[in-house]
Amino acid sequence: MTIQARLETLIGAARSVGIDVEKVPMGGEGGGLAILAGKQRLFIDTMADSITAYETTLAALAELAEIRALALPDAVRTDLDEARDDAS
Repeated sequence: MTIQARLETLIGAARSVGIDVEKVPMGGEGGGLAILAGKQRLFIDTMADSITAYETTLAALAELAEIRALALPDAVRTDLDEARDDAS
């Protein structure tokens, strides 16, 4: 599974649990998760390379129980688990 495919899987997972996703240029740092007007928004930096965008998205979503509860491909599940362990 390519990094781009994994990123798209995470984006789909975020949308499926009600997180708004915005793809915007942010200088190449990858984006992140924010709460704006009481609503969760995931920002994907269109200036970031795929690996940076994926790693930033992983870090943003790894702690969310609603994301961990989803049926996800093994590769993405493993990456989420590792990102959660790294954050601890």
